[in-house]
Amino acid sequence: MQHLPVAIILSGLDPTGGAGILADIRAMTAAGVRIAPLITANTLQGKDIDATYIATDAGLVFRQLDLIYKLYSPKALKIGMLGSAEIATVIKDFLTETSLPTVLDPVMTASSGGLLGDSVIKSAINDIARYITLLTPNLDELFWLTDDQADSSDDIEQCIKILYQTGFQNVLVKGGHSSGHPRDFLFCDGLLKRTFTGKRCATVIRGTGCHLAAYAAGMLARNRTVETAAEKSYYYVQHMLLNYTLAGNGIIPADCP
Repeated sequence: MQHLPVAIILSGLDPTGGAGILADIRAMTAAGVRIAPLITANTLQGKDIDATYIATDAGLVFRQLDLIYKLYSPKALKIGMLGSAEIATVIKDFLTETSLPTVLDPVMTASSGGLLGDSVIKSAINDIARYITLLTPNLDELFWLTDDQADSSDDIEQCIKILYQTGFQNVLVKGGHSSGHPRDFLFCDGLLKRTFTGKRCATVIRGTGCHLAAYAAGMLARNRTVETAAEKSYYYVQHMLLNYTLAGNGIIPADCP
């Protein structure tokens, strides 16, 4: 009988299914793990919609985490949208007790527009830095997390140094928001470890960051190294971008057939 490792997802619900926890579930399924999905916020987001959200009660999230940990002995955790500073505190306490390998996708905005994070959420993210195995910001999120300390708004290496001093050990910077062919950078202990160069997709696809972080967490649940998890998640997303599918009224969900 096959025994699958269990990984927890903490993420927001995107009702279109293009991003958020539904994208996480698809990616972790592809990574070959059993999933325990916990919703941190209910959102309204999608094409041409400014995102809004209502956070889940932090006490409920605490009870859900406690239940899943006792039932399944999970091997990794993926964090997307935090929802609130209170939920971030619950997560910090949970990680203090369990030390689970954890991937954090520091969600700031929805791809379609609208804020999903604010200065309080940013402070909460930095507060759990030393518990995070791999941080996966895009360029906007990287600068958002460090903009009150960096001398330049677009100095990636300086931003990485700030994050390392904050407590983040490993950072995979997603380069999809840059010009030209996108390049992702893996930094370990503040130093550049790997560079991944891919092809730009001809259309905008939502949820790629969710997929990447969730797949990486799935790899950590299967005892892969951080570098291997970053590499496999990168190529998983590249494959996904070349094999997207149309759904509904012109909506293009990030998915992998």
